Amino acid sequence: EGKPTVFEAPTIHKDCVTQLPAGATVLAENEMGIQAVAFTTGRAPIVGVQYHPEYDHCDIAAAARRYSPALVTDGLFRDAEDLEAYAADVDRLHAQPADRVLAYRHGLGPAMTDERLRRLELANWLRVDVLKRAARHG
Repeated sequence: EGKPTVFEAPTIHKDCVTQLPAGATVLAENEMGIQAVAFTTGRAPIVGVQYHPEYDHCDIAAAARRYSPALVTDGLFRDAEDLEAYAADVDRLHAQPADRVLAYRHGLGPAMTDERLRRLELANWLRVDVLKRAARHG
């Protein structure tokens, strides 16, 4: 609820969904594969995301640096210097979230630059699933 139909999200790993549970609904996907699903096991509703809505920009920069060799090998960056320039930009965006020039340079829209919107699925999950369930069992 409240999330754009198409949105950017931090993805940093190569894990992929190979099989869905019976009755699962795909909530989000991209060219890399399934990114979010919902299903029920027993009485518990489950929402799983493959991307990282909890990450802020400094987390993304740190992950890029941590996985630098793999990201360069996969052709996502020309070399380590190119990756470091990207990570430095992302660090600057963390310090200056309203910097539209940096956001535009990296093709980032509100789903990545607006913290409330970036984490909205977490807030929705807490509001819709966790708090309602806690109130019923309270």
